Amino acid sequence: MTLKHLIRKEFQQIRRNAFLPRLIVVFPIMIMCIMPWVMQMEVKNIVVDVVDIDRTTESQRLVQQVAASSYFIFGGQKATYAEGHRKGACRRHP
Repeated sequence: MTLKHLIRKEFQQIRRNAFLPRLIVVFPIMIMCIMPWVMQMEVKNIVVDVVDIDRTTESQRLVQQVAASSYFIFGGQKATYAEGHRKGACRRHP
């Protein structure tokens, strides 16, 4: 019963105030238009070390693609997982 009362009260408030219906329509449209310029969801400059145990041509091709990508800073290939997880082992972005 309380939820029904609150919903009724909110709709009465929207009907009384001339500004609220405009705000309800304009604000989401404004947010959808402005947010793409304000926010950038692209992730770049991720430092990556690769431990390639398989050493097949497919895995080497994948490592080359990671190294050539502009999204990653390639720290190189490491021989073991321990070496790859060592903090500060890969070079940092300047």
